[in-house]
Amino acid sequence: MDISKRQNQALDMLLREDGEMTLAQIAARLSVSTRTIHRELSTVAPALRQRFQLELASRSGHGLRIVGDPQRIQACLAELESSSRNELPPEERRRLLAAMLLDAPDVIKLFALTADLVATTPMVRADLDLLHPWFALHGLNLVLKRGLGVLLEGSESNRRQALCALIMEQFGEAGLLGLIRGEQAPRNGHGQTADFLCRLVQLARFGGAEAELSGLPRGCLPQLAPRDYLGLVVHLAVASARSTLNRLLDPPSNNLENFGNKAPAPAAVALGGFLKAQNPAIDGAAEAIALDRYLRGAKPASIGGDLLDATSIGNLAEVQELIAACGREGGFAFGDDRILRDGIAAH
Repeated sequence: MDISKRQNQALDMLLREDGEMTLAQIAARLSVSTRTIHRELSTVAPALRQRFQLELASRSGHGLRIVGDPQRIQACLAELESSSRNELPPEERRRLLAAMLLDAPDVIKLFALTADLVATTPMVRADLDLLHPWFALHGLNLVLKRGLGVLLEGSESNRRQALCALIMEQFGEAGLLGLIRGEQAPRNGHGQTADFLCRLVQLARFGGAEAELSGLPRGCLPQLAPRDYLGLVVHLAVASARSTLNRLLDPPSNNLENFGNKAPAPAAVALGGFLKAQNPAIDGAAEAIALDRYLRGAKPASIGGDLLDATSIGNLAEVQELIAACGREGGFAFGDDRILRDGIAAH
């Protein structure tokens, strides 16, 4: 049945109750008003009758009960229980919905979204309403086309920015470090969104992006705050995945128009060349500009990029000793992991 979580819970109560329950009793258990319960049950009663031949009966001054064949009551309970197990938490569902829309090059049918998300049509419509301003912040427009489905309008550049923001939010810094090391995606709760995002970008691309950044000539890459460095890894991994699928950036009319006639930073140019080597159809200048835009907005590191430089921070010796001591206790050379090393130093 295409019903909400609250409708599921109300029906479950009635189906398991031997006698009758009042609207007030159901409302108190679900922490909502009696009017809400009345509306929810009135909406679901036709589906209950059509699918299971069960009737929602009421007696004035007594309450409600579901009447019908005991076997059909058990079948309805089993379906409600199965639906409850598969239902995604609202936040997880919205993240997955956002990822699906960002990946889709064309219209997605609403019924396909409801099936993939294990959600009702009203739930998906409500999620779309909530996501609309989030997409707008990234320069994208969410359009619901009557009779056709849902379409996300906007440039490839803005899609990538939104996808990067979603990945950063989904995994966090600790999770991203694991992805870079090639570890299985962290599974919080159901884990569908994490799995979906890893399929979109492919796990190996995170490690490949970090390796490319590590291989840049010394001094080529500006010293970045740890989170912004991770963000750059994500941007490069996403650009690599999207461009391999021929999801290409639009060529800029003037490669210098957004930068006060300043050429992109050497690191951005080098990384643009890295992407073009993967797909010759890529506009390397457009990719370099996109990466340079990120670098210009990133925060500088609060410490030097190389902890062996004694002039980087005043308490260098203490930081190095702390990291070394942690490594001895844990049996792991933390200093060899640049992202983790710099993150500990920054903290």
